[in-house]
Amino acid sequence: MQKNKFEAYIGFGIKSGKVVFGSDKIIESRKNIPLVIFDETANVKVVNKLISLSDYKKFALIKSKILLSELTKRDNVKVIGMIDKNLASAIMKNCDEEIVILKEGENRIGK
Repeated sequence: MQKNKFEAYIGFGIKSGKVVFGSDKIIESRKNIPLVIFDETANVKVVNKLISLSDYKKFALIKSKILLSELTKRDNVKVIGMIDKNLASAIMKNCDEEIVILKEGENRIGK
């Protein structure tokens, strides 16, 4: 995926209010989150927690090469969750970021 396209999909999600910021809010969220994106600055413990939670909540995980704090223009953002199923599907279909885990999450977003 081109950097501009990845940024555009994230931007659409933010503008439409379909993004959850932070690992704590993703873990506590009762909403269906089909895709979680984290960057390389995310804590290893947080990433491991998200990987184990992805089996339970059935979401896909992507490691972004782009810093999410720069992408979202918000301080200290290392993990975001996409609530919109269509945006999550578009990101996954066109993604050249490092896909960490799909398993059950792959079916949930229609890929």
